[in-house]
Amino acid sequence: MVNHIIKPLYVRTTKSELGLTPPKIKFTKIILGPIQRELYDLLRSEIARLISGMDKEDTIAFRRLGKHVVRLLQVASNPMLISATDYEEENSPILPGTTKWQLLTEFSRYEKAAKIQYTIKRVRELTDKNEKVVIWSVFVQNIELLERILSDLGAVSIYGDIETGDENESYTREGRIRRFHEDSNCKVLIANPAACGEGISLHKICHTALYLDRTFNAAHYLQSVDRIHRLGLPSNITTNVEILLAEDTIDDTVVTRLGNKIAAMSAVLEDADLRTLAYDPEDIIGDVPGGIDKEDFNEIKKHLEGKTL
Repeated sequence: MVNHIIKPLYVRTTKSELGLTPPKIKFTKIILGPIQRELYDLLRSEIARLISGMDKEDTIAFRRLGKHVVRLLQVASNPMLISATDYEEENSPILPGTTKWQLLTEFSRYEKAAKIQYTIKRVRELTDKNEKVVIWSVFVQNIELLERILSDLGAVSIYGDIETGDENESYTREGRIRRFHEDSNCKVLIANPAACGEGISLHKICHTALYLDRTFNAAHYLQSVDRIHRLGLPSNITTNVEILLAEDTIDDTVVTRLGNKIAAMSAVLEDADLRTLAYDPEDIIGDVPGGIDKEDFNEIKKHLEGKTL
């Protein structure tokens, strides 16, 4: 019904009509280390208790759930993110003396974030083959961390605090994009989909994207894929998208819900290419953290209660 209403008002050229080969989507399962696993499970059980009687129609409570979801995404990506506020300023810091604080202390001494370690290893494998790679993360601390670790590969970053300006200035967003395009020693771009999701073309120089983490925001994900898969890409070029999933975490719920959202968008816009992005493994309420909407609620609740998705 919806597509019949919007069709006379909206014309969409699909990627198939542009002659683009669908991107190759790969989901890579990452097993968390024992301390990261324990910290995640503790946080999940606490959040399950806090939302047990929550009404998803309660806007204030729903925003609170969004903040909790961000915490789960952070621990699945890199537990050290929750030791300081990053994605959402209103998050409370972890207090010294609590169980979570003790686990974080142990983590910093004895373990490294599983997805971060995989990302470093994988990017070095790809760049050794003379490929350029774009890494996507929603968390600024992850972006800055990887930029430091991968500095020998000429890594540059783009996120909200990077100002726009003259492409001849190395500190600007435009200057960094130009360097990624033109400098053979700059092999890695690390970016936030919210800050680098539109108006940027990377498809002529980069054909591989690695997603360290994602939120429930389908628009951000689709726009980020479009940075390397768009008009002008030769038909003989394969676009590779690798999405990291921390095993038995909120990442699995994100896959399910993004798949459903993109499939719904595909049906409305009559664009099968969107369905490919969803299944090759918006109803967003205001600025709810994590990009969750009311349709996400039930799947998130299942995960928190430990039910199989």
